[in-house]
Amino acid sequence: MEGLSRAETADRAGVSERTLRRRLQDPDVLKSIADVRAELHGEVLGRLQQLAFKAVEQIDEVLESGTDSSRIAASKLVLDQLIAHKRASEDARLAVLEIAHAEVLAQAGERQ
Repeated sequence: MEGLSRAETADRAGVSERTLRRRLQDPDVLKSIADVRAELHGEVLGRLQQLAFKAVEQIDEVLESGTDSSRIAASKLVLDQLIAHKRASEDARLAVLEIAHAEVLAQAGERQ
């Protein structure tokens, strides 16, 4: 459990710390933990995407009718987020390319 010590995690799970350590070495348990984390991450991301639409509407209102300083702050926020999103997209694309490159190299090594 994220943010808890091993003792606290073991206590919440109703097992000893030794059992917890052993289970955390089991690939099936680790996969289950990763699956749960991925599911939770997806739910949080979905909720954030819903809230993002509301936030964009609010920023749009500020851009249209706010004070000069609030319009500047909203504009900066939009541009900063656009840049961050673009970087994240590029990073994701690069990661896919690196994986594909590694697979090609591995296949080439298998053929030799």
